[in-house]
Amino acid sequence: MKKWTIILITLLFVLTSCAPRENHSKVLRIGYLPITHAANLMMTEQVNQHNKQSPYKIELVQFNNWPDLMDALNSGRIDGASTLIELAMKAKSKG
Repeated sequence: MKKWTIILITLLFVLTSCAPRENHSKVLRIGYLPITHAANLMMTEQVNQHNKQSPYKIELVQFNNWPDLMDALNSGRIDGASTLIELAMKAKSKG
């Protein structure tokens, strides 16, 4: 009986260690306005979609105006933003 218990436990450890790893990639939500300075951000998303080994997935979130974009960034609804330097400095000074 002891022998079967040891074999069963060993088999259980072997089988669980052979399980495939799940790919848990972190999603980075980046806000942008659809104007010319955000074109490189859109290209980066296309490149990232073809790179299967990246630990990050970029999700672009489109906004219609600067105040909504900055509000989402300041409230934590998005992780980053493609913005004008003046707006970024103003938002940083406000906290």
